[in-house]
Amino acid sequence: MKVWDAETGDCSHILIGHTKYLEVVYSPDGSQIASNSRDGTVRLWDAETGTYLLVLRGHRGVVYSIAYSPQGDQIASGSIDATVRLWDMTGDCLHVLIGHTGGVLSVAYSPNGHQVASGSKDNSVRLWDVEAGVCVHTLLGHDDSVRRVVYSPQGDVVASASGDKTVRLWDTETGVCRQTLTGHSSGVVSVMFLPKGDRVASRSNDRTIRLWDVSTGTSQHISNAHAGSVQEITYSPSEDYVVTCSKDYTARIWDMKTGACRLILRDHTKVVYCIAILPQRNLLATGSEDETVRLWNTETGVCTRILKQENEVFCIAFSPRGDQLASGGYDSVRLCDVESGECRHTLTGHERGIWKVVYSPNGNQVAALGVTGEFSAQIWDTQTGVCGHVLTGHSNMVQDVVYSPQGDQTATASTDTTVRVWDTGTGECLHILIGHNVRVHSITYSPSGNQITSGGENGSLRVWDLQAKTCRWTLVGYDKYINRIL
Repeated sequence: MKVWDAETGDCSHILIGHTKYLEVVYSPDGSQIASNSRDGTVRLWDAETGTYLLVLRGHRGVVYSIAYSPQGDQIASGSIDATVRLWDMTGDCLHVLIGHTGGVLSVAYSPNGHQVASGSKDNSVRLWDVEAGVCVHTLLGHDDSVRRVVYSPQGDVVASASGDKTVRLWDTETGVCRQTLTGHSSGVVSVMFLPKGDRVASRSNDRTIRLWDVSTGTSQHISNAHAGSVQEITYSPSEDYVVTCSKDYTARIWDMKTGACRLILRDHTKVVYCIAILPQRNLLATGSEDETVRLWNTETGVCTRILKQENEVFCIAFSPRGDQLASGGYDSVRLCDVESGECRHTLTGHERGIWKVVYSPNGNQVAALGVTGEFSAQIWDTQTGVCGHVLTGHSNMVQDVVYSPQGDQTATASTDTTVRVWDTGTGECLHILIGHNVRVHSITYSPSGNQITSGGENGSLRVWDLQAKTCRWTLVGYDKYINRIL
């Protein structure tokens, strides 16, 4: 399990101990992390240092769910052994809550910490008195497993999501079902209250998210998911919306506050492979197998321009100034003027499809990678279209390329097991970082530009100090190759 710094994007700790993780939660004050696992244990970690603190043993099988009490002085855990256990922060088990006849899939504390709700494979919800350790209500009505339970912010309602395609709202004082929310066409896997407690959001295997009015039980919004696999996901810098593109020939813009689909962009006639956002101009670009790049207004969903390409488009990127768009196709990169749509330069030299294009921070250069069989990256001048450098030296395929935050360096990762650092002005190889014994698939610079993190095919991460030219840490924990590092 890995803990990441939300500000820098760096991995701060790797927490090793479980055999297979299922869930992680922070304590209310953020000082601890609890994790549950298929190994039947709950483990507690210091969030600041990553130090292992405690292991909670007692369940006789997979622990499906964990929750901290609001005060942070207790943890509840639900297991396949059909029990809920309440633990104090010394690791002592305070109560074993027995009553369910099937595995407990979800547990939640009430806002005041006096009650715990549990949802089970036996189709029931149970409400437990925390101090006494007894069941105060057994809530019956679902016809399938209860996959998630959650309290309203006020604590007077518990919402339960079930495989029977419904969400039920229960009165925590009386145990009476206030509302049954119907409309999903497949099992409901998740439910949450919005901060005011007047609305509930539910997510279902029918590929929709619904927003419900708690008082009336009516569905206010339905966000329809893609009908095909999602090819790429990109957040807006303001994080108020997210964009997805899919094999269903569409791109979709989703509201991050409500979960609703704001817009469906439908004009492509084949798979949409890639997306790029230009927030300062309310522009979205999509690249497709139909040999076009389309520019869309993110407020209206109107396609404002169609940029005809010579072949299918695998990757796109806006320049930092937003005046240019780079698109990678089968054998070339095209640089187009965003305002006029005119193709300024066609950059040839790659022998196979281009799968990544990235601009330098000042927008004066663009680096490109080919799909297969190429052992180099190419760097182009965006004003002249001239290839400034071919970064050669790797003995196998180059998998990733990134610019340093200052733009004075470029780093490449390769299946030859090395990372190379290059001077962007001269194309000279400054460092060869050797340490991985497997293919390297991804790399990123730290915000200061003093470190590089690289991800290997065996799931390991290496953090490199560029001044010392040494590997500072080797971080292990993933079972398979790391496709992307942010």
